[in-house]
Amino acid sequence: MEQTLCIIKPDGVKRKLVGEVIKRIEKKGFSIQYLKCTRLPKKFMKVFYGHLKKKVGMKLYNIIVNYIAEGPVVVMILERKNAVKTMRALAGPTDPSKAKKGTIRGDLAKSVVLEDCVRRMQPVRNVVHCCGSVPESKEEIKMVKALL
Repeated sequence: MEQTLCIIKPDGVKRKLVGEVIKRIEKKGFSIQYLKCTRLPKKFMKVFYGHLKKKVGMKLYNIIVNYIAEGPVVVMILERKNAVKTMRALAGPTDPSKAKKGTIRGDLAKSVVLEDCVRRMQPVRNVVHCCGSVPESKEEIKMVKALL
């Protein structure tokens, strides 16, 4: 069994998509090991998303940090065989315009193109955060457990 982290972002909570996201997760055979509705402090998010500084630049990095800290989120630790890969497939690509129907981002995210968000210096409101690799998953779960 493998664990992964999924965070329903403020846009997903605000748009009342929590139940729909959890339903899709459970249909994929995940066991929810931990679930909490909370606010993630900016100080924590600066560390959590620290890897984005060089990738997107400081201005967009700060916009992303502010976005994830702007409202309540739902933090989940999920478990199943091949959890990271399965959750990434269920979520779909970060860029909702490239996400297929049937994925969380393809069906539930507002229609946006990642490049447009970067150009406009806006966060991609794509409903969920999920881990990209097993090592990333282990690190993010460790960070969240220390916070919560």
